[in-house]
Amino acid sequence: RLFGFYVAEGHGAERAVLFANRNAAVRRSIEEALQSLGLPYQERPSTDLQVGSKALTELLKKECGRRASSKRLPSFWPQLSDKHLGEFLQAYFDGDGTVARANAVTATTASEKLASDLAYALSRFGIWARIGSVEKQATNSAHEGGTYYRVTVSGQSDLRRFAEHIGFSI
Repeated sequence: RLFGFYVAEGHGAERAVLFANRNAAVRRSIEEALQSLGLPYQERPSTDLQVGSKALTELLKKECGRRASSKRLPSFWPQLSDKHLGEFLQAYFDGDGTVARANAVTATTASEKLASDLAYALSRFGIWARIGSVEKQATNSAHEGGTYYRVTVSGQSDLRRFAEHIGFSI
């Protein structure tokens, strides 16, 4: 779950990992994951959660990318059991996913590689996801905008499989 939260909400700084999410339920889940691993953290004035572990920082940056545009699933994701891949994806979609008018689950990312990885990971559960590009501006920075990639799960059978194998915890 921690890797999923990092891919959705994390940033690898020089000697710390930052998790940025203001949703109370998602923040609790991130905090619970950190506590279960015995990782101390602190809340920054920006409300980001900061984990001051150089080893964890380097591991997450190496496996999942440092910032939004370089994010990807970790190299070991194909070896995860269906249960653990489902938990990873649930954490990711808790952080970055939305339900669009109750007829689709979507996630939008700056990383084309991550969009592709997500579609492949979802296919393990028989879930067909489409990837489309959209022009938009990031809501959490002064970035002027660019091409983002939207992963969309729609259709009743795919949404049922999503709910059964992944779902949302919030």
